[in-house]
Amino acid sequence: MTNLEVVQAGSLGDIFFIQKLCKVLSEGYEVYHRVSPQMWDTGVDQLTTNVHCGPYIHIPDDGLSYDCSAQADGLPPSEVMTCKYTGAGISYDDWSDYLTYTRDHDREDRLRKCFEIEEGEPFIIMNEHYSFNKVHKGVKKAIPSDYDGKVVTMSPNITNRIFDWCWLFENAEQIHSVDTSIHYIIETLELKATELTIHPRHYYHSPLVYRNILKKPWKWIENTEDEWKLYTQEI
Repeated sequence: MTNLEVVQAGSLGDIFFIQKLCKVLSEGYEVYHRVSPQMWDTGVDQLTTNVHCGPYIHIPDDGLSYDCSAQADGLPPSEVMTCKYTGAGISYDDWSDYLTYTRDHDREDRLRKCFEIEEGEPFIIMNEHYSFNKVHKGVKKAIPSDYDGKVVTMSPNITNRIFDWCWLFENAEQIHSVDTSIHYIIETLELKATELTIHPRHYYHSPLVYRNILKKPWKWIENTEDEWKLYTQEI
């Protein structure tokens, strides 16, 4: 079987999204997917896959290479994600069915207790972090001022392992976040939430990038360009 390296070392959302790509390609190739140590330690090590994946894997020199990011060359920004599949002639429609992972329920429960959330208690989960160290200030401003439950604020300082948040994702009654890797995980879960909002990290392109990828009833928050620049510290 011919060796094939899939080139996508990061970011986390991209790695989650291409799991179907890797698994389908593995039907005809011996697939190798090297990821960065940071991505591995953040949650990629919990993915269940049938390809060679890790930060330090040996990739044979005699194979082919498929660079996911290079597929976007010359295409509009709205296709930056979907082109990873179309470049290989593979459909991305059911990508979330292939994003499978092992959950650590003990860690998830410790995180629930960290926020003093009781099972059945109403709460909002809020995430304003993206690209690990960037903050979208508009997310916090949009939390309903009259909400009388707890607001769980995600932070990489609490845990850097993204799947630890799964129980909180599943049981929140509202989820508010900047667009980032958590949306790929949330697409695989059964939710109690009746309100799901996304704040774009890119003023114009984010909703176009995700329009055919996210299936749950997400509501995109619209900001003026000046508001977006203020919220994302671009000025």
